[in-house]
Amino acid sequence: MRVVLIKPGPIATPMTAHLRPGLLWSTPDAAGDAIVAAIAAGRAVRYVPAYWRAIMAVVRLLPDSIAARLKA
Repeated sequence: MRVVLIKPGPIATPMTAHLRPGLLWSTPDAAGDAIVAAIAAGRAVRYVPAYWRAIMAVVRLLPDSIAARLKA
């Protein structure tokens, strides 16, 4: 058995309908296709959509003092 860790970004669903979708949002169909492809390929970690990996890399590189101000 293998485990595939899916790290989703913003996806336009009924749960997020009250939010205004921006350019970085993904559709449920596109996210589902990417998840199925990741499972078929046996990838260990998959960011959905793929550009979310770069965004999260920048967030992880932020110093703690700046990240703490962004949370507030």
